[in-house]
Amino acid sequence: LVNAASERRAAISASNLPIVTGGANSAGAAITSTEIFQPLRANDIAFAPEEIGRLSDSSVVVIENTWSLPVRVERFRIDGSAEFIVRGDTSDFILQPGASRSLRVYFQPAQAGDRSGALLFDIGSLVDTVRLTGRGLTSDISIINSPFDLGRQLINTRRIECMEVLQNNGTDPATIDSIIISPSAPFRLVSPIGRATIQPGEKLTICVEFAPSQQIPSSATASIHLASRTFPLQVLGRGIRRYAVGSTFPITCDTVTYAPGVEVPREILIENPGDEVVVITAAQIVASAPGLFRIADPSLFPVTLQPGATFRFTVIYAPSRESREIATIGVANDGDSTIAIQMCVVTRSRYLSVSQAALDFGGICLGDTAGAFINIENPGGFDSVGIVSASIAPAGELTLSGFTAQILGPREYTTLRVQAAPTVGGPFQGTLTIRSDRGDVTIPIRGTALPSAGFVVGANAVTIGQTVVLPVSIQGLTTTPAMTSATLTARYDPSLLLPLRVVALNGAPAIDAASSTITTSWGVARVDVRWPNGGPTTDGPAFGLELEVLRGDAYVANVEIEGV
Repeated sequence: LVNAASERRAAISASNLPIVTGGANSAGAAITSTEIFQPLRANDIAFAPEEIGRLSDSSVVVIENTWSLPVRVERFRIDGSAEFIVRGDTSDFILQPGASRSLRVYFQPAQAGDRSGALLFDIGSLVDTVRLTGRGLTSDISIINSPFDLGRQLINTRRIECMEVLQNNGTDPATIDSIIISPSAPFRLVSPIGRATIQPGEKLTICVEFAPSQQIPSSATASIHLASRTFPLQVLGRGIRRYAVGSTFPITCDTVTYAPGVEVPREILIENPGDEVVVITAAQIVASAPGLFRIADPSLFPVTLQPGATFRFTVIYAPSRESREIATIGVANDGDSTIAIQMCVVTRSRYLSVSQAALDFGGICLGDTAGAFINIENPGGFDSVGIVSASIAPAGELTLSGFTAQILGPREYTTLRVQAAPTVGGPFQGTLTIRSDRGDVTIPIRGTALPSAGFVVGANAVTIGQTVVLPVSIQGLTTTPAMTSATLTARYDPSLLLPLRVVALNGAPAIDAASSTITTSWGVARVDVRWPNGGPTTDGPAFGLELEVLRGDAYVANVEIEGV
């Protein structure tokens, strides 16, 4: 603008287009002016209200050459406030006609209230101005919930919880820049991710995932960033476990002594070191063969195990041989891990095995002697057994022979002979005791002494070519009830006699002729006698043997008869 009466002068160059005007105003006073048309067009920027200390999103200033000639643009700078920042290529450049160049401008208020500044750049001798305006504000934000406690969570599982943590008490929207949880594990921010705006009077809700991997308390800090301010929020959680553990003693292989019928109990201990109740539902055993191991009392299951509590049950091992056995006891439960307990047992035979656990002689006639053999064996495959002594009682009627103090190696044996010669009728009993460095073996002995009774063959005169009946009597008979049969062996001279049949005698019990037989074999005959109504009950005649007399050289023939 040139005042009236001043020198009127204007220069035209490549960077301006001056227009000079003159005349009078409404009051009649003379006016004169010069207006310079700039050849560039650039937009002003009005930033939205921004939080103090926060760098705003960028706004774009577009510089366009609307002139018909190239224009040189130089010396970009911010004037009026350092709260406005220019980014981009601010070096000098020449803008061709119709071309444009963009610059990014930011607003980072340092104080509350309206703020203004300008982006300046030179066009030749002219200075072009882009107006920059904005308003700085401080949001009224408060933490409404802290700490953020996610509670207890089973390890290796995850849960997402949400909670309102901030409230906007002001009149302007507040924008949260970011939320960072540190240390992150075992927490993970689910939402919001990135920026979040809290409208006036509203609250900010954050959601966090808790995925513990250890049975420990965990804590972290969620830093909520709002421009230059940070709102710390404590995040808590506790990883818990629902589990049980099992053990047995000893934990190494245990050596046990095997003997027939011996069972070895082993105790299993189940503990709940976790934080939750565990239900033990059952126990199963996997072994090399069925029947070696068993649960002593399966009715104990199921069991509810409180935290810190223990539970015991017994496993029975019933060895059947020398071996090394490993059993796995699996305990089913509703915890977060399986329970598998290994039980190792080494079985060794360290005892004496006898061929007869008890010796029964049965019935023995008075005056007779009966014997029996007993094998004493070391059944083990690894250890020796020393036999120290062997004794039998009562002495006299029972005798022992064949014993020698010795050491039996693996799989070796020795043989003892026991004899019974009762002298008094009725039941008898005794004990054979074998002592060794692995323990004693006791074998009971029993039997019954029976009264003696005998058949006696009577004499008779014979004539060659005729048949004769030899009477057979019984002596010393005390047995009741009466006999019904007898099997005897008759010995005779086959050159003089030939047994024919069994016949009844006067005064003797009746004979069953059909089933009473004689079977001959050159000097020896088997005689089977049957009394259908009962045999002799007292001493006297029993039956007769009918024989044919043959021609021979002897004058006397003997017939001997004995029981079978």
